[in-house]
Amino acid sequence: MSGRREPSRAAVDDPAERLRRRRAKARSEAFSMATVEELCREVWAANLGIYRAGLVTMHSGNASGIDRRRGCVVIKPSGMDYEKLKPSDMVVTDLE
Repeated sequence: MSGRREPSRAAVDDPAERLRRRRAKARSEAFSMATVEELCREVWAANLGIYRAGLVTMHSGNASGIDRRRGCVVIKPSGMDYEKLKPSDMVVTDLE
């Protein structure tokens, strides 16, 4: 026995419960997107940092970020000039 209780059929069919679950799911998805966008900004800033420090030239090399909990990686696209780079240019991919 896991100790977790399954919701009763009445609770699942309750309109207020369905609404609560939909809102919780929407908040979770919004949090998830905000976190990915934040990771994109961090990866963008890291790439600018290594460029300004002279560790890379023109468009070679990159810094990346990983969110293991969500199973995604954020990277700089290949061949893109650091000076023209924006957070929205970062590429989000999964770990598989």
